[in-house]
Amino acid sequence: MRNSIRALLVTLSLAGLSCGSNAKDLNEFVGVWSPASGTFTITCAGTPSLSQVTDTETWATSSTSDLVQTISGTSCVFHANVSGSTATAVSGQSCVINGTDTNGNPYTENMSFSAYNFVVSPDGKTANENFSGNATYSSGGLTENCTFTQTASYTKQ
Repeated sequence: MRNSIRALLVTLSLAGLSCGSNAKDLNEFVGVWSPASGTFTITCAGTPSLSQVTDTETWATSSTSDLVQTISGTSCVFHANVSGSTATAVSGQSCVINGTDTNGNPYTENMSFSAYNFVVSPDGKTANENFSGNATYSSGGLTENCTFTQTASYTKQ
């Protein structure tokens, strides 16, 4: 009987260890990340427009996905799940951005992400981000279909 109880305790201990080893370490992602370099490219009507990545990104834990990020300057919320050192977008996400262009004209941009990953380096202090998708840009009664990509590197603050 004593051996059976000991065997049960050993089995439960080992089961607990194996479950713990599969736990996700979200701490390496959570926090504020500042861009070190990077380019955002949007291509509409065959003409690419490039801009430097300048906005910080803030990752937090989420109850509906592993991570969540509020996209700076918008009301958009972006969700990602983690496997190892890579955060990958939850599929089917889109974001509607309303703004005013440099000429004072209002616009609406609907962005749909087709691919996204944020990979934290082994040092835990740097990361690389890559994403792409499609955008519909509407302004002044005209609508344009575009594609976008971003490749950037970040440093954790």
